[in-house]
Amino acid sequence: MRFASFISLCFGLNTSGFAQATSVIATRPSAWHAELVSEMRYKIVREQVVSVPNMTVSSWGIVAGLPPELASQHIIRSAMTFPGHSGWVANVRNEVSKRHRPVLLGIQPANEPSLVHGYNVRVEYDVVFRRWDLRPGPSNASIQPLAAKERSLYTADDEQLNFRSGVVQDWLNRLGLSRSKGETDIEFTKRALHSIHNTNKYGDPERELKSMSSECRESKHSCGGFAWLLVTALRANGIPSRVLPGRLVGKDDDSVHVVTEAYFDGVGWFQIEATDESGEIVAPPPILVFHIDNGLVIEGWHDTTKLDWLQPIVNFPNAISGDWKDCKSKDTWRVSKEVIVPKSSG
Repeated sequence: MRFASFISLCFGLNTSGFAQATSVIATRPSAWHAELVSEMRYKIVREQVVSVPNMTVSSWGIVAGLPPELASQHIIRSAMTFPGHSGWVANVRNEVSKRHRPVLLGIQPANEPSLVHGYNVRVEYDVVFRRWDLRPGPSNASIQPLAAKERSLYTADDEQLNFRSGVVQDWLNRLGLSRSKGETDIEFTKRALHSIHNTNKYGDPERELKSMSSECRESKHSCGGFAWLLVTALRANGIPSRVLPGRLVGKDDDSVHVVTEAYFDGVGWFQIEATDESGEIVAPPPILVFHIDNGLVIEGWHDTTKLDWLQPIVNFPNAISGDWKDCKSKDTWRVSKEVIVPKSSG
C-alpha cells in the first residue's frame, strides 16, 4: 500500500520570517575579506510526536536534515533517537537524487502497541555558529580557490533555475543583470540585490516554488523565492552560489528560513540574507542549514518522494491499512546557547 509523505498531508511549510542584519560598507575597495565577529554554540533538540489513529503501521521511516559543515556552522554532533522504544536503527544515508546529499534516516519497527498508530522521535544537534562580516582590504588568511568540479557544480543550470530559458533571460535583461567588464563578484552581487529589491517585495510565503520561469513572473516572494532569484542571477553570470534551507535557531516558533551562499574569490563562501531590504550583502542571523540546494529525493518503502526543502521531520510509514484521517503532529524545538569568544581572523 502506498502512502504519501506525512509532510504534505498534515502540515505545510511556512517560509516566513527573517531578521535584518548590519550592512557592509558601500565603497569600492580593491579587495574584501571575511572577518569572524562572533561564535555561539547551540544545543538544539527537536522532537516530533505523531498520531495516526486510522492507520495501522508495521514500521516507520523517519527522515531529518543532516546539517553540512559550512563556514557559518561547525557540526559537533547530529543524532536521532526514539525515546523509550527498542529495536530502532538511525544512521546517515544519502538521498537518491544525482547529488546524493546525506540525511538522517531512522527505522523504527512497530514492535510495541504504541507504535502501531504513531511514534515520537528526537533529533539533537550540537553546532557552533559563526558570524562573518565582509570588510574592506585583503585577507590575512590563506583562502583556497574553489576546486574546478565544485565551481562547475555551483554555476550550473538545472531544471528549476533554468536560467538559459527565454523567460529567465528576459527577466535578467529587464533588470540589467549582465556583468559589466571589470565588475567584481561582490560589486555585481550588490547590484543584483539592489535590482531585485527595486522590483520585488517580500510576501506570499505559502506559494509553492516550482521553477524560476514561474517565480520571475511574480512580484512578491518568500525567503526561498528571494534566494532563488539571487542564485539565478549569480550563476547566470558565472558566480558560484547555492540555496541553503534551514531554520532560524533563535526562535521557538515555525521559523523555517532559506538563505543564499555565494563564493567570492579572496573571501570564500559567504552567506547572504537575500530578503534584507537594504539590498546590501549582509549575513543572516544564525540559521541551522539542513542541506545544500533543493530537490532532494527520498526513498520510501515502496516509491520515492521529492522534497524541495527538508526543514521539518518527515515520515514514511510502511502501512498495512488505513489512511491519514485525523492525523496529528506536535513538533517542539528547544535551544540553549553559549557565547564563544572568537579567535582573531582576517
